[in-house]
Amino acid sequence: MKLRSGDTVNSNRGQPPLLTYGLISILIAMALITLVGLFAGTVLLRDSQQHTLALGVIALAVLLVIGLSGVGLSLAAVAFLRRLRTLTRNLSAIDQRTTTLADTIANGQGDVSNETIALVDPTESVKLLADIREILLLPETARNRRFKSLVTREFRHRLAAADNYISIGEFQSAREELDNLVERFGTNDQIKQTQERIVQAAEAAQEAEINHVSAEIEDLMGLDQYDEAQRMVKELITKYPEAAPARDLHEYVEERTRKYLHEHRQRSHEEIQKNVNNRDWIKALDSARRFLEIFPAGADSDVLRDQMETLETNANIQIRQDFERQFKEYLAAQKYWEALTLAKHIISEFPTSPQAEALRGQLSRVEELARKQRKAT
Repeated sequence: MKLRSGDTVNSNRGQPPLLTYGLISILIAMALITLVGLFAGTVLLRDSQQHTLALGVIALAVLLVIGLSGVGLSLAAVAFLRRLRTLTRNLSAIDQRTTTLADTIANGQGDVSNETIALVDPTESVKLLADIREILLLPETARNRRFKSLVTREFRHRLAAADNYISIGEFQSAREELDNLVERFGTNDQIKQTQERIVQAAEAAQEAEINHVSAEIEDLMGLDQYDEAQRMVKELITKYPEAAPARDLHEYVEERTRKYLHEHRQRSHEEIQKNVNNRDWIKALDSARRFLEIFPAGADSDVLRDQMETLETNANIQIRQDFERQFKEYLAAQKYWEALTLAKHIISEFPTSPQAEALRGQLSRVEELARKQRKAT
C-alpha cells in the first residue's frame, strides 16, 4: 500500500493527552478543597466550645495534608508531562522519517540499503561533550597549545607509520603516508628527509634484488637451464622496467641464450652426422628426434626432417640384426629358453622381416632343446 507524506502511524500523538486535562482538574479540585478547609477552620476556631475547637483543628490539618499532597502530585505530573511531550515529538519525527522512506521506496526513487543510521554510544557522546566543554572553557592560549599538541602527535604518528613501512620494504605505502602528511600539514624538513630515505631504501632494495637474481641466473645458465633463466629475467624487467641494471641483465641473458642455442644446435647436428658416418642408425635416429624437438624450425631442421624415414628404416634393420646376433649367441651358450623368448619377440615385433621368416622354422627345434635341457637338470 502506498503511503502519502501527510500520513502518520498514529495521528493522535500530536494531540494533548487526556491525562493532562485530568491532572489540571485534580489540581483545581485540590485548591478548592484547601480553600474550603481554611475557611471552615477559621470559622470553627472562632467557636468558644473546646470540643468544637478540637474538631476544627483536626479537620484543618487533614485538609492541609490533602492539599499539599495534591500540589506535590501536580508538580510531579507536570514534569512527567514535559518528558512525555518530548518523547511524543521524537516519535512523531521518527514516524515522519519512516513515512518519507516508505514513500520514496514505493515510488522507486531510493533503496533502503542506501539509508544509514548512525548508532552512537551514549558514553562516547557524553565523553565527547565533556571534552568539548573543557576545550571551550580553556583560555585562547591554552586552546592553541592543545591544538598544536594534537597536530604534533598526529604528525609524529603518521611519520612513524611511514618509517615502519620503509623498514619492511613497503615503499608505496610509505609514499602514501607522506602524501597524506603533505596534504594536511605541508612540506617540512622531516618529510623531505623521510622522502629521501624512501628513495635510498628503494634503490638499495632494488640493487640487492637485481644482484640476487643475477647470481641465480648465472647458476641456471651454468646448468644449461636457459628457459628458467629467461623467465626470471623477464619477471625482473617487468618489476623494474626503468632500472638500467635490470635491462642490462636482460640483454646479457638474451645474448648468452642465443650463443648457447647456436653452439648446442651445431653440436647436435655434428652428433647426428657422426652416428650416420659410423652407421650407428639407432643413435642417429635418437639424436635426430631430439634435434627436431629442440630446434623445430630452420633450414637444417627441414633437411633432417626429410631424412627421418631413411633413418627409421636403417635403425629397424640394425635392431633386427642385433636381435639376430643375440639369438645366435644364446644358442652358442646353450641358453635355449632365452633364445626361444627372443625369437618369439622378433617374430611378434617384425613379422614380415627376413629374420622372422627364418626364426619361424627354428622355433620347434629350439623349444625341444629347451625342454630336454630342463629335464636334464
